[in-house]
Amino acid sequence: MPPTASKRDTIKEGLEEAREFDTIEIYKGTYREHVVIDKRVNIVAKGGLVTIINDRRTAVVFRGEGLKAELNGGPNHQFHIQTDRKLGHGHAVNAVTVTGKGCAPTIEGCSIQSSSLGGIVVSQGAEPIIRNCKIHDCKNGNGV
Repeated sequence: MPPTASKRDTIKEGLEEAREFDTIEIYKGTYREHVVIDKRVNIVAKGGLVTIINDRRTAVVFRGEGLKAELNGGPNHQFHIQTDRKLGHGHAVNAVTVTGKGCAPTIEGCSIQSSSLGGIVVSQGAEPIIRNCKIHDCKNGNGV
C-alpha cells in the first residue's frame, strides 16, 4: 500500500490517522512525545535523523496481542529513540517497551538510549524482532 499522503506535526497524529498496513514516513527532526504503536503499520525515517525523545514516559511503546508493526531507521540508524528521565526524578522509564502476547514488531536500524532504566523492555509474552540496532548508554538498567 502506498504511504499515507498527509503531513502531521506529531508522530501520534500520523498514527491516529493511519490504517492497518499503511507506511508512515517520519521526516527528520526531533519529536518530543510518547508514541504508542498499536496497529500494523510500517514506520520509516525519511530524509535524515529522526529523534524520538521523552523525559517523562517511555518514548516508544508497541502494544497489542499479535501486533506485527515495523519501525525501520535503515542501515544508518536514522531512528534515535531516547528517554531522559533520571532516577530519583519520578518513575524510571525505558526507551522502548514491547508488551502483549505474541506482540512481534520488527525494530530495525535504530539507536536506542536510556538514562533511566533499560533500552528495550519486553513483557507479557511479547516476541519482538530486533535487528541492526545500537542499544547504548542505558545508565541504570539493561539493554534488552
